[in-house]
Amino acid sequence: MNEKTELILNLDSELIERFKQVAIMKNDDIDNVAEKLISDYIAKSLESLLSLYKIDNKIEKKEATSNYRKAVNKISNWAMKPNQNNHKILRAFWKIEDEKGEVLYKELEERCSNKELYPDVYIEKFKGNFDQMKTDMGNSNGKVFEIYDGIKVKIWDEVYEEIVEYKRYFI
Repeated sequence: MNEKTELILNLDSELIERFKQVAIMKNDDIDNVAEKLISDYIAKSLESLLSLYKIDNKIEKKEATSNYRKAVNKISNWAMKPNQNNHKILRAFWKIEDEKGEVLYKELEERCSNKELYPDVYIEKFKGNFDQMKTDMGNSNGKVFEIYDGIKVKIWDEVYEEIVEYKRYFI
């Protein structure tokens, strides 16, 4: 878990009072809501800046084709779009790995399927989206994950370097 740091802001008192009331009504933790808002702001701002300056963050180490390493050409876009399912699955993967050192498929599925406890990574149809990230064939999103030992999930070796380069945008 990341270390927490206090942030002091000067905001409109009525706005803060409404924020607190809504958080209480929804039974949300104010710090978690604020952290999510800041995280979303950062991701959306970076996405906007990248498109504004047309920065090409795509890596060309190994040649990606339509049926091999397809995800390499998409990773930078996923990193900047926190509402995309690919981003949410990678975010959940990295969080679990940071917490536990390894990722079990069942834990990843449960985290992405629990809207109440993990709204930032909730996906309505996890299995289908995850399956799309295990293959380069057809209309898939590109292979990112592999299942090993029957129950564990890891980043596919062929795209690991590219995924790790963008890890900070998923966490």
